[in-house]
Amino acid sequence: MDWSKTKSIFIATFFLLNLFLGYQLIEKQSDSNLNMLTQSTLQEKLQENEINIAINNSDEVKSGSPITGSFRTFNQLILTEQLENQEIEVLRDETIYSTLDTPYRLVEGNIPAVVNSFVEQYVLYGDQYVFTVYNEEEMYIGMHQTFEGRAIDNHKEGPFHLKINLNEDLEIISYQQMFMDISPQGREQDLLSPVKVIEILFNDNYIPANTTIEEAELGFYNPLQGMVDLEFRVFAPMWRVLVQDTFYFVNAINGEVQPINIQE
Repeated sequence: MDWSKTKSIFIATFFLLNLFLGYQLIEKQSDSNLNMLTQSTLQEKLQENEINIAINNSDEVKSGSPITGSFRTFNQLILTEQLENQEIEVLRDETIYSTLDTPYRLVEGNIPAVVNSFVEQYVLYGDQYVFTVYNEEEMYIGMHQTFEGRAIDNHKEGPFHLKINLNEDLEIISYQQMFMDISPQGREQDLLSPVKVIEILFNDNYIPANTTIEEAELGFYNPLQGMVDLEFRVFAPMWRVLVQDTFYFVNAINGEVQPINIQE
């Protein structure tokens, strides 16, 4: 064995390794400095335009992936045995229509909490729905299904996955329900933070001067969600950001501002 030659190889390898690690360190520091510079530049632009971000943890990075959903079909006889104190009818195999034997009284001023108690007691998979809107004029409450705590197609205009009908005495008398079987697609990955999404909207001129951003909610959305006849749907993780009186939807993976097609 030529020890001198082997020693030279070790020294050369060690030298190259140090060069590589040094390059990695410099590159990491450069990326960090660039991020700090970008954040500093963004803050300056926002201050110049008097745009305020009033959102908790606006720089937090969450993880997620797209999901797919298909509506479950139901058997009326089985549901009748499962759900007590209500009369069940299944419409088009996918919609449960329930009429309560006794109206369920709501408490004005604390409607969301009482509704959540109702759906957990009376509705199949009730803990997987989130309160969306209370429509006083048309006397109904709209709710949407969730996946891992994030709402799916959460539009106040509907359509709703669970619609609760009220009478004039603020009592629940019936409801219509649909339920999707959900499957994650692909591996989870880091999603854009709210502040990054706001930067995208600002750069694309969606946020005017003198604006305070107070609401940014992460959910799953399908740009074709108004097309209720689709049997199989794909939902992307998106940020729903309220700018003044308008909601903007930004894909949390690629940052694209999405046009959402809502059909009432």
